[in-house]
Amino acid sequence: MKSVVQAAWLITVAFGNLIVVIIDVAKIFERQAQEFFLFAGLMFVDMICFAFLAKHYKYIDEEEFPSKQNIPQQHSSDKETLRS
Repeated sequence: MKSVVQAAWLITVAFGNLIVVIIDVAKIFERQAQEFFLFAGLMFVDMICFAFLAKHYKYIDEEEFPSKQNIPQQHSSDKETLRS
């Protein structure tokens, strides 16, 4: 699990770096301050997206999860049947 979370973190950093490189190579702005304002605007748009997701998040109580007693157990004979 630790490696999956680390991989997700690294891929998001890579996409962020890719956005920075594309904007820098495109030479859209003459001054670096304008470029930084663009990055701030992109972060603001991202913040709005996260706020929208947080507002519409549906929390599930623990009681709504199926209990371990209701989950059927798989026996080794069932696994053999599934393999063939």
